[in-house]
Amino acid sequence: MSKKEFLKEDLLKLIGGTGSLITVLMEEIEERIKLRVEKVISKFDIVTKSEFDIVLSMAEKARKENEVLKRKLIILEKQIIIISKNKK
Repeated sequence: MSKKEFLKEDLLKLIGGTGSLITVLMEEIEERIKLRVEKVISKFDIVTKSEFDIVLSMAEKARKENEVLKRKLIILEKQIIIISKNKK
């Protein structure tokens, strides 16, 4: 092989090695950022999706029960008005 071919091979190896090194560095940076973000988030009082869904379903159930009780209250108030008018 000529000197140019050796140089060309060495250059290609260097470029290939640099690409691998960049990939490894990017993965390491991503992992460190992920860990840092998780650490910051863990300091906040954030609920999980499943906890949120549970509370949401509880609120929907309470809203429905509230509507039923509201209708019952209106009926009872009307009955009280009718009874009090009949006593007069």
